[in-house]
Amino acid sequence: MSSEQLTADDLLSLCARAHGATGRLTGSPPSPRQQTLRKLAGFVNDRMTAAALAHERDAVTIEVVHGLQDAVQALVFADLLSQIGVDAGGYIRLDRDGLRPAVAPTPAERGLHAGFLEQVDGVSAALFVVADELLEVAYASQTTPDPEMAEADEAVQMLAESCTAHLRQADDGEVPAEPEQRERGMVWLTFCRRTLERSLAVLETLRDDRDEDLAWAGLVELSRAPRLYRELGRPVPGSQHLLELAAAVADVP
Repeated sequence: MSSEQLTADDLLSLCARAHGATGRLTGSPPSPRQQTLRKLAGFVNDRMTAAALAHERDAVTIEVVHGLQDAVQALVFADLLSQIGVDAGGYIRLDRDGLRPAVAPTPAERGLHAGFLEQVDGVSAALFVVADELLEVAYASQTTPDPEMAEADEAVQMLAESCTAHLRQADDGEVPAEPEQRERGMVWLTFCRRTLERSLAVLETLRDDRDEDLAWAGLVELSRAPRLYRELGRPVPGSQHLLELAAAVADVP
């Protein structure tokens, strides 16, 4: 998709798909996973709608595009969340066919989640292309910051180590008995997993002396990740330090 092909209609049609998925969630019986998915969907819808309106008015800003990129990450997060569950022994990785038994999410929640992912299938990839095109417009009159790479590397390395520590701690810890607390735990571990994945990718970019614009984009993405996590509910105890590390990675000189 080129900038000449990009129109507000492209964004609006994607918004319509996301709104349709949200409507299905709204009409479903309440459950911990339904509540999480509704918050995720609302997060995505708000940022997609803001981007569509800004594009229609020729008022695209960097913050609007970053919001659209946040929507992409929220949809990736939704997919990763579908892969974690809880059984009698603790947190487990769920299979795609839904055959592995789990205490949480329940079969009904897994079905709801699968239906949501089916409805938004392809939206994140399309938004990624749209955001990339709009970013060129938003940055046209600005200069990308030039962070000190050594300090950025150290900040992201600390973040990756913190994520790893939390994931290992979950393997050794007890799973809460309450459904709402189990959901909070699954959301938190999904956040740690995604943040670790992105941290390692950013470290590779920094250490290979690749395009500095790409490195900066990765740092910004990491720094914005806690916004999505906090949108999904009250942070779990002990999460504050990791969230602060993530938020600060784009603040390096």
